[in-house]
Amino acid sequence: MDLLQNYLKFEPIEAFKDLLLKETDSKKIHSNYFNQIITFGTAGLRGIMKPGISGINGYTIAQAASACGLYLKKLHPHKTLTVCISYDNRHHSMQFAEVTARVLAKMGIYVKLSRTLRPTPWLSFAIKTLKADAGFMITASHNPKIYNGFKVYLADGGQIVSPHDKKIMELIEEVHSIELASPHDTHIELIDHEIDNPYLHMLKAKFAHENNPDLKIVYSALCGAGSSIIPRALNEIGFHDIELVKEEVKVDPEFAQIATPNPETKVAMERSLALLIKTHADMALVSDPDADRIGCALLNKNIPYCLSGNEIALILLDYLIETTPHIKDKIVVGSFVTTHLLKKMCQENGLEYVQVLTGFKYIGQVMDELEQEGNQDRFLLGAEESYGFLSGTHAKDKDAIIISVILAKAASFAKKKGQTLYDRLLHVYERYGLSSEKTLNIDFPEGTSFQTILKKMDPIFHSPPDNVLGEKVEAIVNYAKCEKKDKNSGQISPSGLPKTEALGLFTKNSWLILRPSGTEPKLKIYAGLCSFPKDNIEAHKKAQETQLMELLKNFSHKYLGQ
Repeated sequence: MDLLQNYLKFEPIEAFKDLLLKETDSKKIHSNYFNQIITFGTAGLRGIMKPGISGINGYTIAQAASACGLYLKKLHPHKTLTVCISYDNRHHSMQFAEVTARVLAKMGIYVKLSRTLRPTPWLSFAIKTLKADAGFMITASHNPKIYNGFKVYLADGGQIVSPHDKKIMELIEEVHSIELASPHDTHIELIDHEIDNPYLHMLKAKFAHENNPDLKIVYSALCGAGSSIIPRALNEIGFHDIELVKEEVKVDPEFAQIATPNPETKVAMERSLALLIKTHADMALVSDPDADRIGCALLNKNIPYCLSGNEIALILLDYLIETTPHIKDKIVVGSFVTTHLLKKMCQENGLEYVQVLTGFKYIGQVMDELEQEGNQDRFLLGAEESYGFLSGTHAKDKDAIIISVILAKAASFAKKKGQTLYDRLLHVYERYGLSSEKTLNIDFPEGTSFQTILKKMDPIFHSPPDNVLGEKVEAIVNYAKCEKKDKNSGQISPSGLPKTEALGLFTKNSWLILRPSGTEPKLKIYAGLCSFPKDNIEAHKKAQETQLMELLKNFSHKYLGQ
């Protein structure tokens, strides 16, 4: 049991040692804690918190921090290095952040560590503001409370991409010992207002000169890091009537009996919706635990309506088109599973639309390219259907802080016209066409491998259906082979995107894309359906959404047996 002894020797957090020492069955110890190494992927580490080498704990966090320190030294062999670290509300997040800081300080790297929890976009902004060489965020985003993670950012403020992740993974295997500096080492400096203030100043410079009508906002942080800055940000811009969901602005790693800390789901917004109804507020904003994603709900005829991530994207772009000077030639970036209506809005308003793979790091790559060309000001909006958005170049990851402010501004803009955000959404559909999108998640047991989920897709990859969502398939995109096949002519052309394990089926008026989740044991099926009704958009929208969900379920049952 050399692995066990090595782990016990270097695990810096006693709670994980104690859990392991209580187990007396050596076979169980190996199968539960040492059977495989937790994988370092393109977002860093993410997994269930448990002892051993297959979970998130002080040892695996310290290992990853050591490897990142070694990699930074190889990238910048003659430079005095500085990194930024922050963390969210999860169990052991603060301890993991401190362990990371102490590992790097022992390596002679200067560390700017957040004094208390702060959001992921705050970290991205801090890296750029302090001109740091890298950053580390302790978070598992919107995963259940048993998870935690270690996200890695480089000097541009964006998540690491290939080949950096692979090179760090190789170095992890070379880490055979872990040394920690003192918690009071001079290489470690605690920060909070040093970044809060510049961030809020940036917001005021962008928005504070505009007048805002009275707007009542409900806000929930889902017990996470958003409460540290989002209410302040709204206040700075002139939105003072904010009703906080008291149970959910308290920092709580147990998530205060929240069904899920994911604002993509209606059950996560239950308290916010109740307060929205009670106060007759104009909108409810709900950020996920590390405050990079944002959910939004409003009252439509006194009934709460939760906007989807695609609908938020449409509202954001509509508002930015209406209010941004010199809008022509700006760039909007969306993932390949985000509403296709964004592209049409861009085409009709003289904007460029760029489509990328799922994962905000790819939106960050487009921003990198614009910076290298000296065209960073062309970036207008990055959007993912999974509630991740960014506007502006102050950060390079999705940012619920600035998007909360922009959604409030959009609601204010609508209110001046006697409208709500729901009215603005209908306006988008009236002008550009009605588009409905749905996502169906097929869940697998915890611990299911990515390859097992991928195997479930094999029959469809090898024999794609001729009809989908009630229409004839006109094009098939095998993203794993980077190929697009025209079903009518048989012609094969490049997909236009890098390789990823996904399959797309496209008809005249609809599309369907299957892909395994990169962070959870799920197979995700995304679908969109377009139509062009001349009147009664709202009724058509409800009918179309019902139809789309039924078609998705039929597809899943027929081709996946689910």
